[in-house]
Amino acid sequence: MYNEHERDRHGGGNGGSGGPNHNRDRIFNRAFIDFNMCGRMRVFESNIVETTRIDIAVEKSQSNPLIFDGDEHEYTVKVINKSMLDIDNVHFKDFLDDGLEYVAGSFKVDGQSEDPKMVGHELSYDIKKLHARKEAILAFRVKMHH
Repeated sequence: MYNEHERDRHGGGNGGSGGPNHNRDRIFNRAFIDFNMCGRMRVFESNIVETTRIDIAVEKSQSNPLIFDGDEHEYTVKVINKSMLDIDNVHFKDFLDDGLEYVAGSFKVDGQSEDPKMVGHELSYDIKKLHARKEAILAFRVKMHH
């Protein structure tokens, strides 16, 4: 976000882009010091720093909203990297309700079989690298039991 001096130089608080800062992937910022010395105003500017915004979205869907005792059911989870940078070591977790059991061997990432961790009701998996502007699709099956 620009301070008041930057706003003056860049045409408003949004860098002159017409939209608010929080919708941008890269944010630039600079600090200023101004003071009056011997009747003259002095202004000192810092270097400009750049910050890259990390933005991840998660969307979960199911094969069927109805499930009966003994049925298998598939969940799909999209993990979407909306930012400009690759992100390493994204930790995925899903907590399975009582009555749902993970079907061993059913976990896939982008269509490839993988081995998640299953501890109690928590299913987890580490996505090694989620590339910029890409998504990972995780899918797994559960079985309903009473």
